Amino acid sequence: MPKVALGKTLMDWESTLAGLTEDPALDQPNIRELSAQLAELIAAVKELADEQNALEGRRRAITQQLRIVRRRGEDVAIKIRSAVRSVMGHRSAALSRFRIRPIRLHKRLTEEAGIAVYPRQDLLGPDGSQGKN
Repeated sequence: MPKVALGKTLMDWESTLAGLTEDPALDQPNIRELSAQLAELIAAVKELADEQNALEGRRRAITQQLRIVRRRGEDVAIKIRSAVRSVMGHRSAALSRFRIRPIRLHKRLTEEAGIAVYPRQDLLGPDGSQGKN
């Protein structure tokens, strides 16, 4: 069945019903029975379309409420994680239970990387050692 707009389908069905009443030769029992069925189906389609429109409006309202509640939940979760971090500290391994990455200490390799600890010559002693003697 091709996809046709509901309004166009209803117009087609209603014009078919109207055409049946215009011609007296079509006033036969089997055609009257079919036209009664089509009239019932037209009423059912209109009722279902109205219900669908009402549900669409309700769906939009519920979607908006869901977005609001979800934002509030995200805000509360952030506040909880922040409070947990303040109680447990920034380095606690237990933070991972709350999906918080703990801060790790990184050792700096100053002398091993070839960087002098005191690069200024005036801060080195006369023999090149650290500190003034």
